[in-house]
Amino acid sequence: MRSIREFWIAVVTLPPQQHTEAVPISQPPG
Repeated sequence: MRSIREFWIAVVTLPPQQHTEAVPISQPPG
């Protein structure tokens, strides 16, 4: 659970350029 949170934080922190299509921020893993 902690890893997922840290990973998500990193994804959100990164600029929406490539992960935007890879991981939809609109639907966070939960």
